[in-house]
Amino acid sequence: MLHSEIEDLFRLDKKVALVTGGAHHLGLDAASILAAAGCNVAITSRSAESAASSARVIREKYGVDTFSGALDQTNFAAVAALTESVTAWKG
Repeated sequence: MLHSEIEDLFRLDKKVALVTGGAHHLGLDAASILAAAGCNVAITSRSAESAASSARVIREKYGVDTFSGALDQTNFAAVAALTESVTAWKG
C-alpha cells in the first residue's frame, strides 16, 4: 500500500524534538504530529502543569517518551538550562 510506504519515509523513530509552547494549540498539534511519526517529544509551556498534562496525553496516545518543563522563552538562562535538561534526558 502506497500510503504506508510514504509514512515509512518520514519516520522519526529515536529522534528527539523540543517543542516550545507545545502544551496548546499549534504547538500541541506540532508535538502530536512529531510523536505520531515516532519522535520522542520534549514539551514546554509557561505552565509546568500544562506541559506535563500535554506530555502525558501524547505519551499515552502515541507510545513515545516525553519530557515536560516550564519555560519563559524570554529568559535566556532558563532556555539554556532547559536545553541542558533535554539533552541529558535523551542526549
